[in-house]
Amino acid sequence: NGKGCFDLLFVGKDWIRKGGDVAVEAVRCLNATGLKARLHVVGAEVPGEVSPGQVRQYGLLDKSKPEEMQLLKRLFTEADAFILPSSSEGYVISVLEAAAFGLPTLAYDADGVRNAVVDGHTGLLFPLGSPGGVFADAVRFWQRQPATYEALARGARQHYETSANWRSCVSALMECIEETLRIPNPKRELKPSLAA
Repeated sequence: NGKGCFDLLFVGKDWIRKGGDVAVEAVRCLNATGLKARLHVVGAEVPGEVSPGQVRQYGLLDKSKPEEMQLLKRLFTEADAFILPSSSEGYVISVLEAAAFGLPTLAYDADGVRNAVVDGHTGLLFPLGSPGGVFADAVRFWQRQPATYEALARGARQHYETSANWRSCVSALMECIEETLRIPNPKRELKPSLAA
């Protein structure tokens, strides 16, 4: 990336469920093997002692405040990848926001996440419970094979442009509604007429 440091972005309020400790472990593993890495944490408060050179905390950012929204955009723009080792999600918006910025995602193959990350195309999904070292191995591989990283970054942005934005979601919903309205109601056709 030319910066001399691989920046991972973590966005989430629930540190435990979102796997914040795994993200910190991944960054520690990278730094321990000589690849300078830094984790940027938005939302959650990191418990315990962390090296400020390896983990930067921004607290909860309010998107309705222009200066905080600008900071969040800058973090997405300057990050090299998004990390979310979450054990479960409903519908994960932060991964789709990362895709909008062309960030590949490193995450667990968990409910809700697998609907937002196309494994091998927009990011990488790992089995639940995988340690931070597995995430670190993926980043090290990207450093040795930058074309793989670049393909995932392009895939993330393409996924956002074609499938994971409001315009495409509303369009798909409208197509579904229109298709449903074109199907005749078989129950109505089978009801006997009262006039007969």
